[in-house]
Amino acid sequence: MILHLFVLFVCPQVLLAADSSDDLDLYERPFTPTPAQITEYEGVYTYLRTIPLATSLAVLLTAIHAINIPKEHTVLYRQAVTDYKQHYRLLSSLFFHQNLNHLGQNLFGLWTMVGFAERRGMPPTELAIVYLASGVMAGSMYIALTMNGGLGASAALLGTLLYTAIDRPQKQAFMIVLLSMAGIITQSLHGQEINVGHVAGVCAGILLISVKKAMVYLCRSREHRLPNM
Repeated sequence: MILHLFVLFVCPQVLLAADSSDDLDLYERPFTPTPAQITEYEGVYTYLRTIPLATSLAVLLTAIHAINIPKEHTVLYRQAVTDYKQHYRLLSSLFFHQNLNHLGQNLFGLWTMVGFAERRGMPPTELAIVYLASGVMAGSMYIALTMNGGLGASAALLGTLLYTAIDRPQKQAFMIVLLSMAGIITQSLHGQEINVGHVAGVCAGILLISVKKAMVYLCRSREHRLPNM
């Protein structure tokens, strides 16, 4: 009983008295970093910018797989997106994999395809946008063409590769593209089900680079038409 009275009457008075003290002003003042802290933050930011996007994505995909989130919450299904409005699955499905073998294959493709784009000098921001856009576009095509569930980064990787191969041509990229397409054709010749997600990723990459080329052409045409001042 005494303890209850203490909690009900004494503690509020102590808290009110503490509220009126000047010490709490420290919590209300805006945080202003010192020059040394600013230098430290800039150093960390500069270091993070030097980490290749392929390495960052590889670490992220591995960490997400290690968390072992139930796959039924992340797999891309047509019914989940259209009927239950779970549009987040268009993104979540790009970062989860069925098993270690599936993850290992995509990590190899990640360092091969995204790493190739980085070595060709593509800005990390553009590369990240292309990766996500390829995945979302491929996912949209996938649920429009099949009722099966989809999971993995393969479509986004293939879209990024096609985008880079056309934007910054090199024999290595086209060889990887040809090998990927040969694998898809081989599946169809042997009566196996074609991986719709992979084909959708290829189409997404071609569509994205076509949009970029069209925008560049229109901008250059407009510059030529402007009168010289």
